[in-house]
Amino acid sequence: NFFVLQQFVLFNEIYTVLIGKYVGKSDLGLYSKSKSLAFQPELICNGVIQKVAVPILAQYQNDISLMKQKYKEIKGVLVGTMLLVSGLLIVCAKPVVLILWGEKWIDTAPIFQILVLTNIVSYPAYLSLIFLQVINRTGYTLKLEFIKKPICLLIILLMLNFGFYGLLWALVISTIYTTIINMLPVVKYLSYSYKEQFFGIYKHF
Repeated sequence: NFFVLQQFVLFNEIYTVLIGKYVGKSDLGLYSKSKSLAFQPELICNGVIQKVAVPILAQYQNDISLMKQKYKEIKGVLVGTMLLVSGLLIVCAKPVVLILWGEKWIDTAPIFQILVLTNIVSYPAYLSLIFLQVINRTGYTLKLEFIKKPICLLIILLMLNFGFYGLLWALVISTIYTTIINMLPVVKYLSYSYKEQFFGIYKHF
């Protein structure tokens, strides 16, 4: 788990390095400022879900059908709530930036919107990784990382030619890909097919 966490942190720092080196320090400042706010709802949500979901799902380890039902219920609350919060942040990005930071940071608004969009894409799969903790299959997380990271790195390198916003949209594209991969454990161990998962997400959209 510690190795996976280190890998995740180091990989996320790629954006900071690439933006600073190949795009410019001014864009790096805008990105860092936007990132500091955009990921706050995700951090809060992840902390709450970690404390709530693990003990609830752990009660049903011996009954896959009940665990699947509880998983779907928790996922519905998570996705429904965070879609609403993130959707409001995207729509109200400019007023939020103006209130919190003032006119001089208004250029962070579109960056902030894209970063919040990556959160929306990632929410449906976060619970899947928690599920692996519940069934004591955390080693599977490492396998997922080896599947995800090479493709994500390729996407980043390809989009680097499109400048700063190319890198931002690379983050969205790679997040879509990692979300699909992160859903795999639930398909494998909980018999919760991709079709069912995507239909559940669609309902909340």
